[in-house]
Amino acid sequence: MYVLRSLWDTVRAFLAAQTQWRPDLTGLDYAGARVAIAGIAADGHGLAPANQPLRWREVFPGLQEIEGEVLKVWSRQRDEAMQKAKAKHA
Repeated sequence: MYVLRSLWDTVRAFLAAQTQWRPDLTGLDYAGARVAIAGIAADGHGLAPANQPLRWREVFPGLQEIEGEVLKVWSRQRDEAMQKAKAKHA
């Protein structure tokens, strides 16, 4: 997988925060995500300098974009599963 250098820090932030979904799966728990991301240091492959903490304000907009896309995929999958269930019982 190729990730643009400009997005690398955001992808790493998302991977760190991926366990922080709300129980109802309506989005990320931002407080938990922020804590998870605070423990991640930049590796120098993205825009942030190596060994510096990732900055929430710099990765948050991209994190929201990824979150939105994940929610769209989940919604489509739910809709498809419901349609299959309806067709099976019709």
